[in-house]
Amino acid sequence: MNEDGNIRKCFLWVLIGVFLLVSLACNALTKPFTDGEDAAECEVPDVVGLDRDTAAERLSDLGLTPVVVEAYDDDVAEGDVISLNPSAGAVLSPCEGEVTLRVSKGEKEEISSQIEPTVVPTPASSDQDGPPDEPPLQRILYQEPFETGVGGFRPEWSIDAAYDASYLTENGELVTEGYVAAYVGDDYWYDYSVTFGNADYSEVTDFQVMVRMQDEDNYIGMQCFVTDGRLACEGRKVVDGQESPVQGFQATTSMCAIGQLECVLTLDALQDQYKVLVNGEERASFVDDTFVQGGVGFVVDGKWVVDSIEIYEPQRPASAGYTMFRDDFGRETWSTGSLDDDYVTSEQYFVSAGYIWEVTAKQGVLMKEYNEIYVPFDPDRFPYHFSLSAAAQRVSGAEDATYGLLFRCRDYDNLYYFSVRDNGYAAFYRLDERAWTELVAPMYTEAVRPGERNLLRVDVDGEAFYFFVNDEYLFQASDESFPMEIGVGLALELSQGGDEVTVAFDDFTVRVP
Repeated sequence: MNEDGNIRKCFLWVLIGVFLLVSLACNALTKPFTDGEDAAECEVPDVVGLDRDTAAERLSDLGLTPVVVEAYDDDVAEGDVISLNPSAGAVLSPCEGEVTLRVSKGEKEEISSQIEPTVVPTPASSDQDGPPDEPPLQRILYQEPFETGVGGFRPEWSIDAAYDASYLTENGELVTEGYVAAYVGDDYWYDYSVTFGNADYSEVTDFQVMVRMQDEDNYIGMQCFVTDGRLACEGRKVVDGQESPVQGFQATTSMCAIGQLECVLTLDALQDQYKVLVNGEERASFVDDTFVQGGVGFVVDGKWVVDSIEIYEPQRPASAGYTMFRDDFGRETWSTGSLDDDYVTSEQYFVSAGYIWEVTAKQGVLMKEYNEIYVPFDPDRFPYHFSLSAAAQRVSGAEDATYGLLFRCRDYDNLYYFSVRDNGYAAFYRLDERAWTELVAPMYTEAVRPGERNLLRVDVDGEAFYFFVNDEYLFQASDESFPMEIGVGLALELSQGGDEVTVAFDDFTVRVP
């Protein structure tokens, strides 16, 4: 009896062992990975029509990574799968990687407020091989051409002269006959260059330039005099009435030869860096951090002739500061989904590469998308001072498609638009109550890399704007229409019906000083 029982027990354990071996073998056959390091191939299952979670689970069970993007669809219930990429039945070898599930957001929402026919001016021709003849714009803080009559200076200047006939204007030039001191500007002037155009110093006994001027007892600058047939200058600083030399800028520095046909003298003040240039060539430089802002002045004694005085902001360095806002895209605040209206057929969705816009124009069209950034008011930071940047790449389609940055957006009818094309053109516009104004005409630049990732950036400094592509300075402009608006965003433009383009946006960033 015990022997039969033992036999039955042994037989039972043998059956269990055989069953376990068969089960392990079956699992090994159905498992998506082989015994080696490489994954086996598998077929993408048909999950169209299933709900998001069930579809994602089936992909995950095979070792695939589901990536969900949302789109509006009038025929597919909200939360169900519309399509997938790669499509159902596709064989993946090895069985790994991402499968994109396009999931319905329900019936299509109306987003046509972001769409309008193309009304932005475009260049007359895209065949230009090089940059235009005109130099990049400079933001002029003040310009004095001396064309206002005998008085010479406009009312903005503060003038001190030895006697009434010390100066006059003649044929568009200022002519001094004795001691004249003049001052213009205010505390809001920070970084700038001051240029004296085509001046004659042959009969001058003393000439001084003051920048970052607080008052007559606080400024930095240079003092010049005529010696050995040339104009020589040295740096000087005055603090509370006490004068001291500037290290590195000595009296032996030669500027213009007396009788030189052209002598354009410029003094740059950019942060704590100062440079002196003659006809664009650097002659002296020094560093000093005593004053960071203030007006401009000069003192001249003797006969002096000059045809203009210009004060303008120099080209900007690369932006600095800390990141206030960064978006690699995936936030609900950006529009996603399908659109089909009188202007355009489009899809907007998120992937690991960023924010994808697939657009087919039915006529010339401009698409706009922006977000508002709410922060405590600070006159030294956003939205008065900030840097906005984003990466953009034309993945496929029309080479003359335009993409760019929107900033200072009040709404979709009031904003600024920095536009770039893969054919090398960049421009800047203002949209004001649906009326477009060209602030910087389309200009050619080799900074744009066709078909590649391009980093677009605008540095906003109050009413002044500085534009860059791939960290290369393009141009600057100024405008005061929307000083405190908090919208920042993206745009895409196609010039005519039938054009198609796919653009990927990424690394949308706002930095502040």
